[in-house]
Amino acid sequence: SASALLAGGALLSGLTGCSATPQAATGFKVLRQADIDLLQPLVPAVIGSAIKGPDDTLRCLALLDELLFASSENMRGMLFQLYDLLQLGLARWYFMDQWSAPAEMDLAARQQGLAYWSKKDNSFSRLALIGLTKPLLMVWYADTRNSLATGYPGPPKKVVS
Repeated sequence: SASALLAGGALLSGLTGCSATPQAATGFKVLRQADIDLLQPLVPAVIGSAIKGPDDTLRCLALLDELLFASSENMRGMLFQLYDLLQLGLARWYFMDQWSAPAEMDLAARQQGLAYWSKKDNSFSRLALIGLTKPLLMVWYADTRNSLATGYPGPPKKVVS
């Protein structure tokens, strides 16, 4: 069952030290190096063609870091559990039908894995996918520098006549 997978992943990550006191990666407030290593290759697959290069990916991660820093400890903890779970090949196989770490996959394989995940028909998988993708999409498109890439010209301007 899905809850057994999450519990097993949390147990394994705890035994391997993944869930030890979070030490933020250099230049980040709360994201750990393992989170950066996991998310960096996934950002272009999640955001799509709006990501033009590595600088955009790092900016997206910095925006996510700011959001998590401003969030409650509880929310951060839940996302960190998901990130820890996705460090395990078994969890990636369950969700994405991929054993390899995202950094070892090409963009097409990451996109295929996310598409496979989005078609899974159980609430745990859907919740985990939303937990992975929604914060990335939210921080990316909430930034005014990026919202223009959607074709949205911004709110209507009041014209005084």
